[in-house]
Amino acid sequence: MIKLLILIALPISLFAADCNALKETRTRLEVSSFNFLNSNTTRTEEGGPFLPRKVTSCKKGKCEIKKGHKEYDTFLKYEPDHPDANNIGYVRYPNINKDKEWAIVNSRAHHLLLLAEKQVCKTKMSKTKNHSFYEIKYKKNPIKSDKLLFSDGKLKSWEVDYSNGKSVITYF
Repeated sequence: MIKLLILIALPISLFAADCNALKETRTRLEVSSFNFLNSNTTRTEEGGPFLPRKVTSCKKGKCEIKKGHKEYDTFLKYEPDHPDANNIGYVRYPNINKDKEWAIVNSRAHHLLLLAEKQVCKTKMSKTKNHSFYEIKYKKNPIKSDKLLFSDGKLKSWEVDYSNGKSVITYF
């Protein structure tokens, strides 16, 4: 009887692990793309430069995201004519390595496609014949679908359609 319970529980736990991997991958993609797109942002609504985000841990599909620290995650650049220059001509920029973030964005986007292709969490994926446009549809999620456009294997745009009807398009 115990062996039977283990056999029944195993596929359920594997399914849950795959769902968690999908959620974590999507969160990491969001964070890296946000960092990449804000790598030159010197002024935010809170004041000061954009502070890079970092996924510090993920458990059961929920990720903890921390905002960087002004002193450690920014750098000063001498640009006296910049509107955000301080009184001695320095501008504070986010300390983001664009090449590294771009590599992470592309890696996470491809990982998301691999998980969707396996129909993790009951996702449905469609793609064009030339493998440049992919749509991932989700079930029971605040996100209705992700639409990813690739060129030469690199992500060019990402559209997120929300269940409430809103849509956000990001161009890289």
